Amino acid sequence: MRVLILGALGRGGPVGGCPAADENRGGSGTMIAMISWHDRRRWVVAGPAVGVALGAVDSIVNHVPVLLGEVATARAERGGWSQAAEFASLILDAGWAWAATAVLVGWLVSRDARPAAGMLRGALAGGFTLVFATSAYYGVDVVFDGGAWWAWRPGTG
Repeated sequence: MRVLILGALGRGGPVGGCPAADENRGGSGTMIAMISWHDRRRWVVAGPAVGVALGAVDSIVNHVPVLLGEVATARAERGGWSQAAEFASLILDAGWAWAATAVLVGWLVSRDARPAAGMLRGALAGGFTLVFATSAYYGVDVVFDGGAWWAWRPGTG
């Protein structure tokens, strides 16, 4: 949060280099401040937070049929949760969904910045989104599947 002091009005004379301040407000001794909720550092957190959410949700959705014990079951015999998870998995596993998420995060963090700074912030936030999404995806896979996240197990070559 930033606070921008627009002017201070004191008693008995001008404050802040504004001779008319005391005359216009009657010397009330009040301070005028404008609070801006726009935080420039939000782009540092937005990419990793959205990325972790995307990766974790994608991995969890992929494991719903395993958790419900419906892996080798025909599609028509699966429950509603497994079918909904399969549909969500088709969307979340698509490369365009991950790319669109990175572009959306990049746009959100860069829209209030100057063009050059905005492009840099957007690119970094989008990149962080994908790096953290990939890490979270494989991290959650390790929790569900066990073993190493890079899929190499001793004795497999």
